[in-house]
Amino acid sequence: MSSTHDAAVPLPPDILAAVDPLFEVLAAFPLPQLLTTSAPPELRGVACDTTQVPDDVIKNTVMESARTLMASSSYMTLRRSAERGEEDSNEKGTSQLSPLARRIHEGLLRIEIDHIHSISGMRNIEAPSKQARWAHNTERRMELRPRSALDSHDQKEGEAEARRVAKVPKLEPKPSLTAPVFLHDPEFSNAERKSELSCSSTISDIIEKGLQGAHSLESLLGVLSDAPQPFKNIPADRLTAFVSSLVALPEENATSCTEFVIPVSVMQRALACCACIAHPSFEPSILAEDTVDHLITILAALIRRIKKRHSAHVPDDASGGTELECLRSMLNCFAVIVSDTRLNICVHGDLLRLEDLCFQCLFVITNACGRQEVTNYAAYLLSHALYLYSALWNRLETQRETTWVRFFPRLPNGENLLLRLHLLPSGVKTMALTPAVVAAAQSLPIVTGINTKSSAEVLQQQCCAWSNMFFQQFLLVDREEKKERDMCSTIALQFCEDLANMVGLPEYPVADMLLRSLLVSFAQYCLSSSATEGLRALFLDVVFSVSCVVFSATQQNVLHSAPPDFSVLTDAQLREWRHLTHPGEAAIDTELPLPDDEMRRALLYMALSHRVGDPAPHVAAASLHLRAAHIFTWALQDEARFPHAVLEPLLHTMHVADGGVAVDWGVLHACSAQLCAAFEKSLLSAMAKERLPSWLISVFQLREEQHIAGLEASRKKALQHMAKLTRLHPPLLAKIWPIARRCVRDDNARVREAIIPLFLTLFSETCGSGDASSRVEETATEVISSLLHLISDRSVAVVTRAITALDTILTDISFRRFLETSARGENLLTFTESKLLAMVASAKENRHQTCVMRLFLHRWVGQESVEIAAHHTRVRVAKELMRLTVTNMAYPYEVPESLHLVKLLRGMCRLTEGREMSGRTTKNLGVDSLELCAVMIGAAKVLWTEHQRLMPSPEAAAALAAINALAMACSEWIEPLLEVLAQILLQSITLPSPSSSSSSQAVEREAMGVTLLHVCRIFRTVLLAPRAPPLSLDTLARALTTLLSRYVGPHQQQILLSASGALTATITCGGEKLSQYANTKYLLLCYSLMNTYYVRTMSLISSLRTDPQSVAYTLRFLFLLSEFCANILSGAASSG
Repeated sequence: MSSTHDAAVPLPPDILAAVDPLFEVLAAFPLPQLLTTSAPPELRGVACDTTQVPDDVIKNTVMESARTLMASSSYMTLRRSAERGEEDSNEKGTSQLSPLARRIHEGLLRIEIDHIHSISGMRNIEAPSKQARWAHNTERRMELRPRSALDSHDQKEGEAEARRVAKVPKLEPKPSLTAPVFLHDPEFSNAERKSELSCSSTISDIIEKGLQGAHSLESLLGVLSDAPQPFKNIPADRLTAFVSSLVALPEENATSCTEFVIPVSVMQRALACCACIAHPSFEPSILAEDTVDHLITILAALIRRIKKRHSAHVPDDASGGTELECLRSMLNCFAVIVSDTRLNICVHGDLLRLEDLCFQCLFVITNACGRQEVTNYAAYLLSHALYLYSALWNRLETQRETTWVRFFPRLPNGENLLLRLHLLPSGVKTMALTPAVVAAAQSLPIVTGINTKSSAEVLQQQCCAWSNMFFQQFLLVDREEKKERDMCSTIALQFCEDLANMVGLPEYPVADMLLRSLLVSFAQYCLSSSATEGLRALFLDVVFSVSCVVFSATQQNVLHSAPPDFSVLTDAQLREWRHLTHPGEAAIDTELPLPDDEMRRALLYMALSHRVGDPAPHVAAASLHLRAAHIFTWALQDEARFPHAVLEPLLHTMHVADGGVAVDWGVLHACSAQLCAAFEKSLLSAMAKERLPSWLISVFQLREEQHIAGLEASRKKALQHMAKLTRLHPPLLAKIWPIARRCVRDDNARVREAIIPLFLTLFSETCGSGDASSRVEETATEVISSLLHLISDRSVAVVTRAITALDTILTDISFRRFLETSARGENLLTFTESKLLAMVASAKENRHQTCVMRLFLHRWVGQESVEIAAHHTRVRVAKELMRLTVTNMAYPYEVPESLHLVKLLRGMCRLTEGREMSGRTTKNLGVDSLELCAVMIGAAKVLWTEHQRLMPSPEAAAALAAINALAMACSEWIEPLLEVLAQILLQSITLPSPSSSSSSQAVEREAMGVTLLHVCRIFRTVLLAPRAPPLSLDTLARALTTLLSRYVGPHQQQILLSASGALTATITCGGEKLSQYANTKYLLLCYSLMNTYYVRTMSLISSLRTDPQSVAYTLRFLFLLSEFCANILSGAASSG
């Protein structure tokens, strides 16, 4: 690009920063489509050689480059600079654009002419009326295309154009609406291509001679395109008379305006009138009172003519392209007239007439046309009609409710309504119905002095009203024919999906509110018993479609994109934003940075305010109402942050510091979407990721007793949709279960109870689908967490059902395999059992504690008859007892009487004994005391084996602590271990020498000390039991006496305490608790032991001041004496 002559053209200094990125964009353009007559001849000759590149490749490259260029801020900056350069200079010839700018603009115009059928694929973020060839564009006068640039093509270019037109495939031979696609109609082709007539004529000359014939129209259009001030020095009354004459109706049709077929001459004159009114320099205040009325009449006649063309009931004096050209110009003209609030040209009667005619342009004209015709019509006119429709609703102040009530009943019954032909700025196509409804729902007339707070509430009420009307029209009206019902269902589905695609776009701030209102109404109705099977299935499809859009990668990329570059906001703009949002504050600390959400609001506000200051009235008005919709949306989201005192200046400020800021559409999209996601109720928020899937599973909240038709089918569809959402968006798996858990927090106990079977169903689906182990683990974690939440519910039925569900998970073979074969499963099992153990902590036993005890009985008492299976059960029980011990206690795992595990084991004993159960409970339990005893004895043996294997590690102590818990629950369970436990006491006599400093010996001594501690406590528990142990008490007493006399090492004090307790327990061993039985032999043994200590201590009194060992021995005696006395007194008290 730098080799062309244009590179030498001096550029304005304020756009030098935009030149380099602009050259990069221009470099992507193929030379044949970019270069015009302004290029050097040598380059022009090269550009025409298109034989080396396929036409399709050139076409695709041109269209993609055009989209990029038209949406770039560099191009906009260049055109604004060119306009400023024209206004600042009075020299002759400076009104022409620079060669570089002219090349860019002419290339874009060529693309529009040559590929007008692809206009729906052009991403144009500007007002849709700017697509018109003579549309009003005040920000960039380059829109008024120079005629000379299009007339000076050489012969080769003309031949290439003829070949291109010849290659265009012909459509249906009958008269149709496809003609305007190529815009080669003879009536107006000369008006586009020729400029010689306009060079020799002015508006004054045309007014003086009158508009007669096609050549006069061509001259007028040429002058309006070329001259920046064509109406200068023309008297206002003369211009008024001329414009009024352009819309004068023929005398023979003046009395029957509603029926006459508009002739081509009236269309031509109306086209000229629209071109005058739409010109930037035209002052609409000079229009006569009946001008607008006549234009509306002509517009109505033109619409009738277009509708009749399909049936060939119109004169053959003009082609369909001529009619659509005139219709598009009139729509743009009315957009200018309606949007300028200073003029008040259109009375409310005119606005209502225009609303009805614009409605016909959107939905009625093409009702009887084929799909291709409708597609071409929409590509040419749909965006203009929607733009005017939005402007009409923004101006309509009275009869708003009457008008919107008439909206849906006027819609035609046809499949064309389902076509998605409107292109959103994000590149997604929607039905024309969706943006029309959103335009009406987010419209609010802005009148000075109104209560801004009430206006925000009105905006919310409008969204609710439109959603209710849509719901009533398409979902609640009874329709006899299945085809109509199916079409209404499809419309509802596509409408919600379109709204989901609009959520977060800066052009549609209320799309989120409208969709939320519709989904809530839909959910409330479909979850009632009066809903039909079809509506409930449709609701699930709608939620699924919306979820797919909300969770799509495109939407998530926008939400998680990096914060915009806030440096584009100047210090003056930030200060003004602070003053607008903090009125009444004397001093605002401008040094403190604004939060990211505030910066996004400020950037969005300044960007829209930049468009509010546009000299074009329709651009400024549309931006003003769009900005107001955003402000009211912010107020509804945060009432405390946006009171009336803040809304008033934000709404009515017309000029901001530095004229606002111009940013790319992508920046505005990111700001709008991220602000929307910050609102908790928004469909883009984190809460929506829980709310939407919760609606999918809401069918499980309906109880089967209601006998609702199609409930099972709806549940199946919900499961299918959730599976698809998980496959389409894997991160959703982590969100499904928390959302389901939120359902269990519902205020209705029946809902919480009904959700429990869903957890089991979905968990079994996941485990049986062969998914990856990681997914199964995550699912199991979420399911069990939800059920553990329900066991603390205030409803007895919910808690009972939750415990039953956990019983199924912990005992079913398909679930048990996961819980026992993976480390995460084992941890999850231990956590679950610990939470269940907490339920038995209450001193007063209740129904829920009984349910928990039965759960552990089912879990631990195996039903297998094979010995190998029984051994596996005992090993599993032993491991779980050890894990529960480690989880609920700290090293060295001293087991108190109040331990939950001990209470659980004792409760299991009572249940199996059957003394506190009815016959029905015993039958359902399926476990007797013998089976429980067999399992626990086997588990105790496994625990002892684990202790031997794990010695001298700290985990070995947990095995002995678990044996101690078993002994506290039932001493019979550990009787086979008493002999080996007694051997531990005997081995304590041969402990390693304490003088050794080896680290391994220290570990061994620590392990032996903890072992002795637990063994002594186990024996004390066994000796205090009602049943005498099958063990020689003499051997045990000697071992304990030796331990008390000789042990010195770790945990010495606790071991001596436990050993003394075990020794004193031999005094009452074998007697009933309430009897006065005392074993005299062991009572004398205890007295003899204490007497020996006493005699030895008295002999050491003289050396207490000098010998530390004497002091230690004396203290040991005093400690043992106090413990013996305490144990003997407690034993006497317990025996009465």
